[in-house]
Amino acid sequence: MKSSSKIIQQKGGLIKTILIIVIAIAILSYLGFDLKKIFESDQSKSNFSYVWNGIVYAWTHYLRQPAEYFWRVVVVGFIWNVLVLPGIHALQAFQAKGNQLGN
Repeated sequence: MKSSSKIIQQKGGLIKTILIIVIAIAILSYLGFDLKKIFESDQSKSNFSYVWNGIVYAWTHYLRQPAEYFWRVVVVGFIWNVLVLPGIHALQAFQAKGNQLGN
């Protein structure tokens, strides 16, 4: 079980990130940057497209197989073998015990 201070720190991390983003936007606005113009410019669109294509290439050629393996073996395997199967066995045992009492 997590201590309450760790939970507060984790929630504080999200709030801190949001505050940093808001402050950064405020500073950029104060300095005269127009974020709408920046994101709508052809050069920005080209740059974002280039970065996005790089991310898709990296995912397709390098990251997809390890991520799928991790998901299938670690996450699903853990959830099924550690959390679901014991619950099913406990439920079956409970039902069998109930049937024995009813007879």
